[in-house]
Amino acid sequence: MIGIIIFTDIKGSVLLWNKHKNVFFKKLITLNKKIKNLLNKYNGLLIKEIGDSCMIYFDKDKKLEALSFMIDIQKYLNETNFSIKNDKITIRIGCSYGKMNKKKNIIQKCNLLDFYGINVNTASRLESKICKEGGFAIYNIDILKYIDLLDINLKNYFNNNFIINKINKKIFKTKINKKRSSKLIYFPNKVKDIIFNKNLLYNIKPINN
Repeated sequence: MIGIIIFTDIKGSVLLWNKHKNVFFKKLITLNKKIKNLLNKYNGLLIKEIGDSCMIYFDKDKKLEALSFMIDIQKYLNETNFSIKNDKITIRIGCSYGKMNKKKNIIQKCNLLDFYGINVNTASRLESKICKEGGFAIYNIDILKYIDLLDINLKNYFNNNFIINKINKKIFKTKINKKRSSKLIYFPNKVKDIIFNKNLLYNIKPINN
């Protein structure tokens, strides 16, 4: 099947857990509630929460909705000054469109949907290895086609707060670390037809980052 996978992750969560403990836990609950509300708004599906990360799915024809969700959650965190004392809470987001496998798993006596494959791994690596805090990295979606279709408030926010960097092969080193599965992102020029089959890899960074 074909679809869109998104991973979110809080930057520096280990330090935040150690410094703020229960307060950070309450903030995490608030953030996850907001994510669920936005997914209802944009017709996305929360697959699972993994600590302070979320795995999210959008149908293949929901590219605009997926982009809107990513912008909207970053907008919320920025405009609400989502923080604990002087520690601002920010997230990184990885998003990938492509083929994957769908499977229902029985966990705690519940039938839960999950997804597997290169597209899922790509979204995860984009979040952890490419994305800047407060931004998002997107593969295989030509976001330039969708920016003008955004809700006017999201469009204005995007244009005023983000810089689009289109990543190409020249950015990456050619040495391959065979022990790391993340070479998929570190060295994509060595993995044909995965990252650069259409040269659609974007790193959207906050202007102030």
